[in-house]
Amino acid sequence: MTHFLIVLFIAMIFSLPSESKKLVSFRLFKWKTTPTPKAQLISFIILLFFMALRYEFGNDYGNYRLIHSDIQHGYISTWHRRNFLFVFANIIITNFHWLIAILSFCYLIVLHSLMRKNLQTNQYWFALLLLLINPTLFLIHLSAIRQAIAIAIFILAIHLSQKKLPLFPRKLKYNKIVNFAMYSSLIILASGMHTSAILLLPVYFFLNQKKVNRGFKISLVLFIVAMLTTPLYRIIINIGLNYFPQYEGHFTPEQGLTFGLGAIINTLFFFLLILLNINKLEGKEIVYGKLYLIATTFTFIARVSPMITRVGMYFDTFIIIALPLVFSKMKKGYLRNITFACMMLIYVARLRTFFTNPMWWSFWEYRTIFG
Repeated sequence: MTHFLIVLFIAMIFSLPSESKKLVSFRLFKWKTTPTPKAQLISFIILLFFMALRYEFGNDYGNYRLIHSDIQHGYISTWHRRNFLFVFANIIITNFHWLIAILSFCYLIVLHSLMRKNLQTNQYWFALLLLLINPTLFLIHLSAIRQAIAIAIFILAIHLSQKKLPLFPRKLKYNKIVNFAMYSSLIILASGMHTSAILLLPVYFFLNQKKVNRGFKISLVLFIVAMLTTPLYRIIINIGLNYFPQYEGHFTPEQGLTFGLGAIINTLFFFLLILLNINKLEGKEIVYGKLYLIATTFTFIARVSPMITRVGMYFDTFIIIALPLVFSKMKKGYLRNITFACMMLIYVARLRTFFTNPMWWSFWEYRTIFG
């Protein structure tokens, strides 16, 4: 825990806005980005070393090490054969520590590019703070290695779905077809890392830049209430299990998460923060607001089944873009300051609960491959 807090503190220092005129362009994905101060790139490098050098850090690290050993010895279980991209990565990268390092780099470069593509340099620190202080993001992604890479591919798919291609400048419908084809291909690729990513295919049709009207907001609230209080949830799940029967054991009624009053208030805080301010966003900013609105909706529904949180993880990451954008649209004053203070108190409490929960004690002690 101490090592993580130190890394968080140092990374945050380097991520703060810099007045230095020495700027560097970092365009691995050839996204049109604004130059980033060199000091902010150091934050990325610090996190990369923290991720790449970790050893037995996280609940699933040991399992991934054993799976890599099995695959290197020619044994691939029936379950993992579905994850063709994951198996391929384990085959071609013969050293497990190099596998972790390369996957860590792929994960971080996508998040770093996501921030730089959609935020101003003076908002970078805010996005990085949200990524690190929320234990369900960075820390959990260190354990859920397959899904972390699937999330990174999903982020790339979202970016390409919003990009105007020059292939058919006068044929908008053809551009939409190409965008959907690229999006679908990337989602299928993500499902090769984690099969749950295939559920993201219909999300493409919600990625429009239209404002959210009052009718939709009311319908969303009623939908959440219905999912929590009526058999609607079980009807939808039964339909889904007809196509994915392997997940049936994860959706039994008695497996729902127990939400205390504090958890409900915390989730409601972020839900309302986005819902009430989403129409202040413009263009593709609205897309990221909608994606995080989906994430908070999944958090509510997770009260019925914890497996829902695995789907919600794909959308949770967009908080690092949605919230800085929302706060930038809010008027400066006491209300914005109080809202920010409440948000920080919630995240500090979550981080404390995370490290004191025996379920996550594997994150308590950080060790490196050199130890």
